[in-house]
Amino acid sequence: MAWTFFSLQMAFESRPDDTWRRHVRNAIVSGQANQDAEDKRRFYQELVPLLVGRLPQLRRVAWDLQRTASTQADFDEWVTDLEDSSDVEPPDPTAAEQEARHVVVTLLVLAAGGGNADQALGEACDFPEDRWLKRQSLARILSVVPMLSFSSVRSDAVYLQPGRGLPGMTAEELEEGWVDMALVED
Repeated sequence: MAWTFFSLQMAFESRPDDTWRRHVRNAIVSGQANQDAEDKRRFYQELVPLLVGRLPQLRRVAWDLQRTASTQADFDEWVTDLEDSSDVEPPDPTAAEQEARHVVVTLLVLAAGGGNADQALGEACDFPEDRWLKRQSLARILSVVPMLSFSSVRSDAVYLQPGRGLPGMTAEELEEGWVDMALVED
């Protein structure tokens, strides 16, 4: 079967004591391990507004929609990498106490090729290349996630890094593989 893999990683400026972090974390951990389609919809209806409302503080972004033979393997690799990175030792909190920190939210979806979720993601991501990294375009992509037909989604995952109580990543730690949103004019 053909699969579609959608990935979206967003690094938001967020200090360790930011209540927004707690709200996002609570939304993620409140989701049940085995959710039915309606549970998924409710989960994303709670999470997506938190992310869209925070887009002004978005500092780095990377996203992709793949429809290739390796999409299932790519999805599995992302999940494995994200699971492995959650066990990494936190940075020294005294190293840069006053430095702006970032929290990364990752959304992953593996959908049946040609299914309703595949079509909805394809339409949401279908805009001119010069709009790919605009905050308005990212809001458009995010807004479709709660409306996906989860009966055609094989798997999905959401990650928040760093975990609870950790200070967050510095801008320097996010240099490689990301687009700097300060360089993108809305």
